[in-house]
Amino acid sequence: MKIQKTVQRSFREVRQPLNRLKKWFHLTAFLLLLLPALCAYGQFESASVLGYVKDGSGAAIPNSSITLTNTSTGIAQKATADSEGRYEFASVPIGKYTISVESAGF
Repeated sequence: MKIQKTVQRSFREVRQPLNRLKKWFHLTAFLLLLLPALCAYGQFESASVLGYVKDGSGAAIPNSSITLTNTSTGIAQKATADSEGRYEFASVPIGKYTISVESAGF
């Protein structure tokens, strides 16, 4: 009986550190899997700017000339609105921009 209790106590003493080690392993594995996701955040170097040209009543203004200007570099891009007043600038570098619209009669 005395030997059996000693063996059981020894087994518990070995099992407790193993349980702690298992918890640390799971936490470390989770953090290692999370690390690449954090490194990949914000990797985009360009974006798209799109919208509609409309008047005060909400009617589309087709064939408008839209100019997108980067405020820090002064580089401007031009686009023309389609028949629904829709325009798009693709692959625009990240930054601050101003947008202006010109159309006959406005």
